Amino acid sequence: MCEQALVSADPVVTSLGNFQQAHVYSTKSGDCAAFLSNYDTKSSARVMFNNMHYNLPPWSISILLDCRNAVFNTAKVCNKSLKFGNVILLVLCLKSYSKGYYFFTLNISIQFDWII
Repeated sequence: MCEQALVSADPVVTSLGNFQQAHVYSTKSGDCAAFLSNYDTKSSARVMFNNMHYNLPPWSISILLDCRNAVFNTAKVCNKSLKFGNVILLVLCLKSYSKGYYFFTLNISIQFDWII
């Protein structure tokens, strides 16, 4: 799965379009996770990543835990968490503020069960 990639790798950021990016975490052993972002506040975007097409709603991030399948998108899911291995992803809503500014929070917490 992608747990090792998220906790031990720095992301490689690549452009997928004018307002779209891929943040990819991967290890030499093949573990991979990706965050596909669309920073356009008004328009959806269709992007190609790893030879697959993804539709990204405006102002959103899609999470691909295996670098292929979108587990969820921040524009479609609000206040949800997803646990895989010892890593928990918590996605909070997009919030609109005055003058058209937006705030997005993504917390990644890591839980270890140590036996001494």
